[in-house]
Parts: sequence; C-alpha cells; structure tokens
Amino acid sequence: MSQQQQTLKTSWDEDVMLPAFLSCLHWALGESSIVDRYRIETGDAFTPAANGLERMIDCATGNDLAFLQRFSDWLEINIFGRPEDVYSDGDAA
Repeated sequence: MSQQQQTLKTSWDEDVMLPAFLSCLHWALGESSIVDRYRIETGDAFTPAANGLERMIDCATGNDLAFLQRFSDWLEINIFGRPEDVYSDGDAA
C-alpha cells in the first residue's frame, strides 16, 4: 500500500516570498499571544502532543498537519497577507 506524502499548501508556494512566510509561520507558532488569538477567533482547540506516542498518533492520523494547515491559512489572512494583498495593482512601485 502506497502512502501519499502530506504537505503544507499555501498561496505563497510558487512565490519568492515563501521563505519569508514560512519564517513568519515558525515565529507565530512560538508566540503564545498569536496562538491564543487564533484559538479565540477560530475555536480550534488542537494542542500539540505531550509525548512520543501521541505525536506518532497525530502524525499517523494527519492531525498535526491538519492543524498546521488551518493555522497557516489563518496566518495568511490575518497577519502575513496573501500574494494578492501584497502585490495589489493599487500599490506604487
């Protein structure tokens, strides 16, 4: 049985700003005030696994990546911005 690799998808995937977005994502995950704001706004109560067995279960079920995807999507909209926000036609060059 072949298992398909799960990956994070962002609107920045094909953009030169992808490393900046991933850096922002990494930073935001470590900022309790940002994570708390996310939880309040979305009602998402996922918490990282507390031990190795729980981490293995979250990885096997995809719960860890599913949370990361939800948080990443929220971060794009609410903090970092999306490409269409950054590269809008109304911006001066």
